[in-house]
Amino acid sequence: MLFGDWRDEALLDAIGEALVLERQRERTEREDPPAPLPREVAELRGQVSALLTLLQGAKAEVIGLPRKRPSDAA
Repeated sequence: MLFGDWRDEALLDAIGEALVLERQRERTEREDPPAPLPREVAELRGQVSALLTLLQGAKAEVIGLPRKRPSDAA
């Protein structure tokens, strides 16, 4: 008991109702993913695909670099 009167039951009812509403909101969010998410995923996939295409084309242009730096390099 917190107050020892009618306020205890009112507080419990209010907390219970808040929990029910929060659970309903969470359930709804899990069932319905945000609309922009699939669009953003598709956009990122396209960007990754374009990047991979560019990198594959750049492989022919890669030049060999010396393995060892000169001793006077900073």
